[in-house]
Parts: sequence; C-alpha cells; structure tokens
Amino acid sequence: QAKAEIAKILQTPAGNERERDLFALVDGLDARTIQGLLNDLAAHNDNSESTFQLASILVTRLAELNPAAALDFLKVIRVHFPNMPSLSVTIFDVLSSKDPVAALAELSLLPAGAYRDLASTTVLKNAVDHDPQAALASLRNHPSNFSFVLSEYMFQEWAGNDPGGAAAAALSLSPSNLRVSALQAIAATWAKLDPTSAMTWANDLPPSQEKISALSTVASAWAEQDPGAALTWAKGLPPGQEKDAADFSAIVAMSKTDPVSAAAQLLQLTGISNEHDIITNLATNWAQVDPAGLLTWADKNLTDDTYTFAVDDAINSMAQTDPTAATRAFAQITDPNVIAKIAPELAGELANQNVQAAMQWAQSLPTDNLAARNSAFSSVLQVWATSNPAGAANYLQQNLANDPSFNQLANQVVNDWSNADPQAAFGERSRPGAARP
Repeated sequence: QAKAEIAKILQTPAGNERERDLFALVDGLDARTIQGLLNDLAAHNDNSESTFQLASILVTRLAELNPAAALDFLKVIRVHFPNMPSLSVTIFDVLSSKDPVAALAELSLLPAGAYRDLASTTVLKNAVDHDPQAALASLRNHPSNFSFVLSEYMFQEWAGNDPGGAAAAALSLSPSNLRVSALQAIAATWAKLDPTSAMTWANDLPPSQEKISALSTVASAWAEQDPGAALTWAKGLPPGQEKDAADFSAIVAMSKTDPVSAAAQLLQLTGISNEHDIITNLATNWAQVDPAGLLTWADKNLTDDTYTFAVDDAINSMAQTDPTAATRAFAQITDPNVIAKIAPELAGELANQNVQAAMQWAQSLPTDNLAARNSAFSSVLQVWATSNPAGAANYLQQNLANDPSFNQLANQVVNDWSNADPQAAFGERSRPGAARP
C-alpha cells in the first residue's frame, strides 16, 4: 500500500508540495517497511531526480528509527546508488546529531572515497559542536579518515565556539604540518572574534615557526577589520622574524583597501627582513585600484627590482582598462633594463585587445633598445599568429619589409604557422620575398 501511495505522489509536479507529501507519508512508516522500499528502489534505480528525492527521505527516516539498519544500508548505497554519495551524508547527519561519538566510530569503518569524505564533513561539524574532545580523539586514532582540509575545518569550527580550548587541543598534537595548519585556522577564527586576545595568545606561543605563522595570520585577519590597530600592535613587537611577519600581514591586508596609507606605513619601518615581499604584495594590490598612483609612488620611493616589479604591475593593470595611458606611462621609463622587462608583457596585453594597434606600438619603439623592441614584436606576433598567421605574415611583408628585425619576426610567424597549417606555411616560405629560416 505504501508503495502505491508513493507512486501516486511522485506523479504530481515536483516541488515543495510533493516533498511535504512524501515526508508526511514516510513519517508514518515503520523501519521494516522503509527498508523494503529502499531495497526496491535500489533494485530499480533509474538515477532520476524523483528516485534521489525519495531515497533521501527514506534514509533520513530510517536513520531516525533504526540507526544500525541505516548504517547497514550504506553498503547498498555504494553498490546501487554510486552517483548519490550524499545519501551517506544524510545517514551520518542524523546519526551524528544524536550520538557524534558513535558516528565518529562508524565513520572509521567506511572505506576511503567520496562517501566517507562527504560524511566526514557532516560528522565533524556535529561532533565539534557536541563533543570536540571526541572529535580530537577520532582524529588521533583514525587520521586516515580525515583529509588535511577536514582536520583544519574541525579546528576552525572548534575555535568558533571555544578558541582557547581549540588552541590547547592543537598544541597537544605532535609537531607536524597538521598542527601548524590547525594553529593557523584557530588564529584566523580567533582574530575575527577577539583580535586582541588572539594576538596575546599568538605572542605567548614559544619561539617557533608556528608562532611566526600564528602572529602573521592574526595580524592579517585583524588588519582586515582595523588596520590601524593591527599595525600599532605589530610596531610594539621586538625586532625579529615575528615582528616582520606581523608587519607584513598587516600592511598587505591594509593595501587591499587603502594602499596609500599602507605605503606610508611601510616607509616608516626600518631594518625589516621582508621588505621586498611587502612591496611586491602591496604593489599587486595597489595596481588593481590605482595604477597611476602606484607609478607615482614607485618613481619617488623604489629602486632596483622592487621598482621594476611595481612599475610592471601598474602598467599591465593600466593596459587592461586604458591602453593609451599605459603606453604613455611606458614612454616615461628611462631604465633600459626595466623597458626590456615590461615591453613584451605590455605588448602581449595590448595585442589581446587590438593586435594591429599593438603591432604599430611595437613598431614605434626606438631601435636603440633592439632587444626590448624585438621582444615586444615577438609578444604581439605570438597572439596574432595563433589566430591569423596569414594576416600577421601579410602585415610584416607590407609594413616591416625593410625593418632590421624583419627576418627574425617573419621566421617566428612562419614557424608558428607551421604548427597550425604546415601546407600553407610551406607556401609562405616558398613565396618570393618571404624570409627563410
């Protein structure tokens, strides 16, 4: 009778009403009847949405009535519902909400794979909410049950409820990458809840890479909320790796929303070991919002490779929205090494927007820096020859036949053309006036 009633409901349009009717019907069935319906579904699984919906409702109710029977049904799911691993999650969700310790124990019996991975997330969340020490014990006793990401997730959830308890638990683990990542997850979560307490905890850790990592994580999370307070705290740390890590995280986080202030703070720092890393990250963030401002600041304050990196970031970012401004900015650069570094990258970005205009720009570059000019040509031709090698070859022949770089550029086009259309490329090589490799 239940089977007939279910079939009748499934004939109605899919939606909330049909789902309510199925839940209402299944709620009135006993465990034995539900088992029979599930076995029948398994024998005739058509992988339809209706089958999945019904199976989910049935296993939810079976797990509530008879958890042991629901766990036994996992074997059937793996064989007859291979494309529905979330059915396992449904079972473990119900089980772990009632008895997370038992659910953790049962989880260890599942074979590795999609079913266990999905179920682990649900079980861990419920276990951490109800009994975090049991979750920790399971992690210790059955580490293969939990991926690195899941283990980190566990400590993140734990820290959301009890950061001090989560931190103590993480420190009780043997030194490992898992312990480092657990402390990072705790630091990030704690900093969002109470950054001052989180920073005090991180600073009280014994000297180690873990302490540096925790301080950096807290500083970054704190700076996203209150960059001024985070930087003030970092300035109070004694000189060394820990202070450098905190300064880095705070300034880089600030640069995402206020790069000008972040740059001003950077200039106040002295004797830091990671200045290069701070500058490159700051430049990347600044270039996204105000490349012209970054260029002005770099001209006044940077030298050597940090200057090159910042100018490169600024001009390439500018080229994406204002190619004319980018080429004007490029024209102001006087260092031949910086020109040689940036020319091919800018040329490639310009070519992605307008290949002929990019070729004309490359052609306008002075010949006294032939390496930069040729690398710009090469970048443009790489883009052009990929989509229209014949057009690239014709442009070279008509506009650059007397250019000192003609042979090198023509050979590049023909070689790229050979990869796409060997017969046509051979014809180009054979044409009078074409360059020969």
